[in-house]
Amino acid sequence: MWEGGEFCVGGGPLTDHEAVLLQQWMQAGAPEGPVSQPAPSPNAGQWALGKPDAVLQPLGHYEIPEEGRPYWRAFVIPIKGLAGRRIRAFEMHVDQPEALRSAVLAVARPGLDGTRRAKEGFLTGGSLDFDSKKLIGTWAAGYPAWELPKGVAMTLDGEALVVQCLILPRGKAESGDFQIALYFSKNPRDLEPEWLQMGQEDFAVPAPGNLTLNPVAKLPKGSRLLAVIPEARFFCTSIRLWANDRLMFATRRWEPYWQGVYRYPEAVGFPDGAELKAEFQYDNDIHMGRNEGRRPRPILPGYRERDELCRMHVLYVGG
Repeated sequence: MWEGGEFCVGGGPLTDHEAVLLQQWMQAGAPEGPVSQPAPSPNAGQWALGKPDAVLQPLGHYEIPEEGRPYWRAFVIPIKGLAGRRIRAFEMHVDQPEALRSAVLAVARPGLDGTRRAKEGFLTGGSLDFDSKKLIGTWAAGYPAWELPKGVAMTLDGEALVVQCLILPRGKAESGDFQIALYFSKNPRDLEPEWLQMGQEDFAVPAPGNLTLNPVAKLPKGSRLLAVIPEARFFCTSIRLWANDRLMFATRRWEPYWQGVYRYPEAVGFPDGAELKAEFQYDNDIHMGRNEGRRPRPILPGYRERDELCRMHVLYVGG
């Protein structure tokens, strides 16, 4: 949410009643409701944004295992013929949207394409870390396609894309295949957006105990804020972001399985620049689900699923 009203495109803040219902459902183990066959979407088999300029997919088939906890897996897709093009939007079609729930799309770091790790795909701890050169955006089943505002386009300055997918095994082997539709800008005057990363790399969540981190950063003069991507893991309880003391983002309860780009319906302008301050709160007591009743241990920053992160990616464009 942000204090200007509706925050996300196509959504809005939860009511208190909705938040309580959601918490009760999570505490009950997220049970599946009554199964019914949904009505076919009017755009079933079609791209919501129309005919794409390019459609990409991983090099080989991937099968989701029958059992296991949710996990993240990355796929690398070469784009040598598309390098230098400017992307304005993308969307995804997945074979099993109830099993492949969301994805983060980024330009791969130099040298990743062509490695054995890239050809086979690889597990991650929930963050692309050193495998990405630049974030692009995110996708999630049931959400609108990712789009930049009119007049803004992002350069594909690399030879491959890396796609990190959140996968939820559902008791049967299923296809993890997907396609990505890219839409390119045809206007050479479109502005290039930039990512500002703020966070903290040196910290420890005490055991047992709590921790609050407040990373800061500055937006340059003439900036327009487009979107944010918060990053934290399972011991984080809430995240907030202010710009010049104006609340721009807040979670009632942080959930790493719901990570995504939070876009503003309209770009938020800061003619004089902005002081950015984030707040990440962590809880490491015996009642935290990841401790599972065991004696807590100090939680350190790192790239494994059992570690923690404190990052806020801020997408903005100059005047």
